Amino acid sequence: MDRVRAGDSATLYGRRLVAYLMVQPIAARQLLADPIARGQGFLTRFLITEPPNAIGTRLGQAEGSVAGVGSAAASAHLSEVLNQPLPTKENSPQELEPRFMSLSAEAKKLLVGFYQAIEKEQALGGSFEQLKSFASKSSEQAASKASD
Repeated sequence: MDRVRAGDSATLYGRRLVAYLMVQPIAARQLLADPIARGQGFLTRFLITEPPNAIGTRLGQAEGSVAGVGSAAASAHLSEVLNQPLPTKENSPQELEPRFMSLSAEAKKLLVGFYQAIEKEQALGGSFEQLKSFASKSSEQAASKASD
């Protein structure tokens, strides 16, 4: 990872950068439609999702409802994940040594099939012709999410 700032810069090895960014749909759609922004390759490294609109269904809930139970379970799971020790190098505790992810033969076959299907749809007239930069990263993102 390279960090560049006015006046100083640094290269950090063995680090991963994860960013969770919430953006209002009106701003996100404009950015994602901008050919200059899409051509930079930066946006393709984000796993972009948009949940269904809940307007008209948010009628409030009584205290102790199912939503509260789900929220508590999600919070407990996140705490468990965040409290796991980081996989660092033995003699360099500031440098991450990410775990190696191996795929079973069946998983590898599924991933290759997914990659090939996405690749074909990027061709002229394909479903992803206008989304090539995002579609190209989708198999990497699928493999990454499967390993979580």
